[in-house]
Amino acid sequence: MKNVKKFNNFINEGFSDAKIGIDDDKKKITVDFLNRLLSNEFVLFLKLWNFHWIIIGPKFDQIHRYFEELYDKFFEIIDETAERIRTLGDKPIGTLSGYLDKTELKEYSDDKEIPEYDIMYQRILEDFEFIIREIRNFLDTDDIDNGTINFLEDLISKLEKDAWMIRSHIS
Repeated sequence: MKNVKKFNNFINEGFSDAKIGIDDDKKKITVDFLNRLLSNEFVLFLKLWNFHWIIIGPKFDQIHRYFEELYDKFFEIIDETAERIRTLGDKPIGTLSGYLDKTELKEYSDDKEIPEYDIMYQRILEDFEFIIREIRNFLDTDDIDNGTINFLEDLISKLEKDAWMIRSHIS
């Protein structure tokens, strides 16, 4: 029991050891936003993966590969967001229940029918655009450190390009 306590103290201290010149209140606001962003990213990632699995029809191969490309990119984005949280000295959410508690996106959960691919594109486009707007809104606050500003601005550029490509697939 003593060793478990010691280990837990070590782990908890490891999540608050970043002495990088960011005010604790600003860091908390930023980490809260980044964990919400991480949750939204994970739900969108899972939606992309699900659509990749269930797509059917004459354009199957093309759309199947495109959704795989998108979820592979999104996996990298999720990792970068979690690592930004760690860089700030905090702990990213790492459970499905944690993501579902913080996300603002809706999961795809219609088990009865498979949507047409235009509907799939529309749903993921709405999620991409929602995430982009949320990042922009957060960037309008005064409580952000320069590293996070750079991280989020780079992320917007990536997401905007993907949103444009998705929009181009919608007939």
